[in-house]
Amino acid sequence: MQLNAASALSEEQKVELTAVERRIVRRFSTLLDEINPGLNNRERPLSMPVTMSLFGMLNWMYMWFKDGGRITREDYGDVVTTLVLEGIKAVR
Repeated sequence: MQLNAASALSEEQKVELTAVERRIVRRFSTLLDEINPGLNNRERPLSMPVTMSLFGMLNWMYMWFKDGGRITREDYGDVVTTLVLEGIKAVR
């Protein structure tokens, strides 16, 4: 929605929104790097791809998730949390 509605924002609002987005991404990236410090390897920098993969899972959820379906939003949150927290340890 942000991308589709960006034209309705003033330049000041766009700058502010971009700053907020970058803070959020940086915060998650920092946390994921703490879980697996090897993500920030100079030869194979995976910190940003892993961080953005997390956001991809969450941002595209609307395409398939149905309220009242077989799992709740909370259930999906647990799945994503487990995938990230446990799976990130195996990323090399």
